[in-house]
Amino acid sequence: MSGRYRYVIAGMLFLAAIINYIDRSSIGIAAPLISRELHLNPGQMGMIFSGFFIGFALFGLVGGALADLFGPWRVYIGAMTAWSLLCGATVLATNFVGLLVVRFLFGLGEGPQTPLTVKTIRAWFPREEAGMVMGTVLNTGNMLGAAIAGPLVGLLALSFGWRWAFGAITLIGLVWVVPWMLFGADTPASSPHIGEAERSFIQQSHAAAPPPPPPQPIATYLLSPTILAIAAAFFASQYVNFLLLSWLPTYLTTVRHLDMASMSLVNAIPWLLGAGGAIVGGGISDWMFRRSGNALAGRKLVAIIALLVSATCMALADTVSSVAMAVAIIGLGNFTLHMVPSACWVLIGELVPANRVGTVTGYASTIGTLSGAISPLLSGLIVQHGGGYGLSFDFACVVAVLGALGLVVFVRSGAAPALRQQAAT
Repeated sequence: MSGRYRYVIAGMLFLAAIINYIDRSSIGIAAPLISRELHLNPGQMGMIFSGFFIGFALFGLVGGALADLFGPWRVYIGAMTAWSLLCGATVLATNFVGLLVVRFLFGLGEGPQTPLTVKTIRAWFPREEAGMVMGTVLNTGNMLGAAIAGPLVGLLALSFGWRWAFGAITLIGLVWVVPWMLFGADTPASSPHIGEAERSFIQQSHAAAPPPPPPQPIATYLLSPTILAIAAAFFASQYVNFLLLSWLPTYLTTVRHLDMASMSLVNAIPWLLGAGGAIVGGGISDWMFRRSGNALAGRKLVAIIALLVSATCMALADTVSSVAMAVAIIGLGNFTLHMVPSACWVLIGELVPANRVGTVTGYASTIGTLSGAISPLLSGLIVQHGGGYGLSFDFACVVAVLGALGLVVFVRSGAAPALRQQAAT
């Protein structure tokens, strides 16, 4: 046995992902109560949802660059502390402007989470496990956080008020920082807790990868059509994700006529299915890699199929009359949708040298998260001005299809050598 300390690291990252999405999802769960108390219309709520994602997108690239410079361990401590305190600051908002500013600042704090997690997993896990671990830690953790947020935040808000709910979830992230400070590390080489056999096992897997190119200007990677196509696929998946994260609770209460307590429970179903999809997608892509030896083909195929199935589900969700059928269709779409991000991150890990992974992942995360600045706001405006949720869902379908087409055209089996050759010139 090579040892299992790497799974301690994975477990802490998994908890961080859960906390990330509990904090992030809370505003959508509490939105019916917040909008009533602060007298906010759908367009204003859409701007508040989008304000978070603007901040998140801005600090995705910054967080990735900081991880490359200082290591993800230190940056994670600062990021988790900052976003937890800023999430709690939501309780101070008394009007539209105040809530918008707080959510923007909270987004800045959460922005580094994805590149920090991706860089840590790349360092701590052999290539043969990367898809499953990335899907489980990052995407399943996120989806479980979204699922937990429904009953946790919703029932706390109903019992004690939405401000108390935000105050309570602030404490979770601050508690997480303590074990991360004690047991986390940037790499196996810098950890005093990992055994020598496990450290050697991980290093041997990385050594078997094609040799990375010599250090080149970061623009070499940021302007690559292959990297841009992967970022666009992530954008497409996140457009759908942020639409559901922001507006599904309100959709269930206003269109499907669920009360607040029922919505808090039903809203968890698509996110639980999304958690399962992340695990299944990562496992399938790892299996295809082991079978074929092609590190790109399996990850790419999983992402393409997942985007197309999710697009179909979004087009159908608002056409059925049954609440149960609508939730089932949205759940299936979410199941496949959350196969996409882990495939994108593993693809970048295969294409980019270790000393650039944080920055390039942060860059792709920033592009993808820009969808969060567009999707909630555009959807809110469509609903407010008569297009309804059906048109919002249809537009998300189109975005998902375009993301799949980008992978088909620009991410091919020769992409890795081509990118490395480009870097060497």
